[in-house]
Amino acid sequence: MHLQPATNVDVTMTAQLREARILQGEAMFDVRHDGSRPFCVSTAAGAVAEDVGTKFAVSLGASATFSVIEGKVSLNAAARACAKVLPLSDRTSSAESATLKAGDRAEIIPTQAGAIQRLLFEPSEMTRLRSWLPKLHFTGHTLAEAIDQINRYNCQQLRIADPKISDLRVAGDWDVIALEEFMAVLAAAHHIRASAPLDAGCGADPVTLHQR
Repeated sequence: MHLQPATNVDVTMTAQLREARILQGEAMFDVRHDGSRPFCVSTAAGAVAEDVGTKFAVSLGASATFSVIEGKVSLNAAARACAKVLPLSDRTSSAESATLKAGDRAEIIPTQAGAIQRLLFEPSEMTRLRSWLPKLHFTGHTLAEAIDQINRYNCQQLRIADPKISDLRVAGDWDVIALEEFMAVLAAAHHIRASAPLDAGCGADPVTLHQR
């Protein structure tokens, strides 16, 4: 969890639920999937539950704004507490509920009957939010070491299929979720390719790396 200045969040952890209630300000959440303990963020304007592993930001002012950077979240404008947010599989589509995926942004305004309003996710805003995330700094690390660190921050995992490329050296500064950029450099420098697209999201099979 990454907090902006003047942000106040109450966190509750139980055997059944992980909950963060935003009282004011703006926070980003980097969530790992745990089917036995769903994660939920609640605000006075509505609640968002996630069950797949994701990175998203929530800003609370006169309205609540939800911005998804990776994965997806289930948004419910009618709920006021996490215990009242239904799992994704039990949801029906309505103006008060929606599933947001990476690159989606939405707003809940309490004075407008709790309806969810989709917003344009400007590239500058995505850049601002991504700047909160940690950066990885590689200085001649092996590819195996670099992938081990990258996998700690991403729900879509990378795997080395060809042992001979494990000791290749990599260098540079990387956003922890910039998998496409990382793979582009590997392809150009070492002719390494991925076995599948890197945007399959959480819950997808690991992507294996091969040298062409």
